[in-house]
Amino acid sequence: MTLAWKRRNLNKVNHYGGKSSRIFFSIIFMILGIYAISLIVLLVWAFLTSLKSEGAYINNPFGLPNEGNIFANYIGVFKQFHLEGIVTFFSGSDVIVHEYDANFLDMILNSLIYSGVGSIIQTLVPCCIAYLLAKYDFKFSKVIYFIALLTYIIPIVGNYPSVLVTMQNLGLYDSFIGNFIQKFNFLGMYFFIFYAFFQGVSNSYIEAAELDGANQLQILTRIILPQAKTLILTVITIIFVQLWNDYQTPLLYLPSHPTIAYGVHEISNRATNDPNITIELRDITVKLASSMTLALPVLLLFIFLKEKLMSNLSMGGLKE
Repeated sequence: MTLAWKRRNLNKVNHYGGKSSRIFFSIIFMILGIYAISLIVLLVWAFLTSLKSEGAYINNPFGLPNEGNIFANYIGVFKQFHLEGIVTFFSGSDVIVHEYDANFLDMILNSLIYSGVGSIIQTLVPCCIAYLLAKYDFKFSKVIYFIALLTYIIPIVGNYPSVLVTMQNLGLYDSFIGNFIQKFNFLGMYFFIFYAFFQGVSNSYIEAAELDGANQLQILTRIILPQAKTLILTVITIIFVQLWNDYQTPLLYLPSHPTIAYGVHEISNRATNDPNITIELRDITVKLASSMTLALPVLLLFIFLKEKLMSNLSMGGLKE
């Protein structure tokens, strides 16, 4: 039996189980391909339209920009994108008044703080708790796991009013510190992802480190977390994108610290209903320019981290 004969027979192996499976996967591939192309086309159209004037867009919605200063809309956004107001709420028997005046750069800074710190907290906290529950069998480990599972199943949208009142009474409302404290929980989907990952990590790593005299903190930071760095980076990136696009949470808990997503939402609504908003911000091309500034950091993040995000998780070589 020659090696060439083995290769020919190996190439004949159908990993998809037959003709019907190939047809099924081909249809799925076509559907996903069409969906991806539609998203790309809309994104490209939005970017090209943001480079036009309002008149050029009205005359030819699908034409290429041909004006001299194609970045005029983006310059206008930086100059005119502006939110100001007063936030009044009760903290116990006291009335708290926060005045805010945020320009475009202030909103970007607020977004970076809100998304950057929040994504790190919402990744490391469930990661550490999942590691403890997966590798250490203590008295309440199963109870904590059951609580995480129960809260993941039960919808908790109705707790917003109670959280809002609690934050106000504790003096943590409308502050980044209070918002970050809210994020110090291990509940959610990523807890179970980390839990499944750490269950697959061999205990031999921990035992070898303990024999070498490492304490539990050193084992976590030098042995366990480096093995999960690809997963941690992926989760941080996903959560960062979610928080970057989130306008509802800042609208509820950080009203005087508007993020760029909150700003785009507010400007779009006010430009339609508020006569004090400049005419330029009511133009569809300027609105698209502001939306593209919201999408650009996410695109850059994916471009620079795509290799890490697409790489396979590896546990390293260890023979049992």
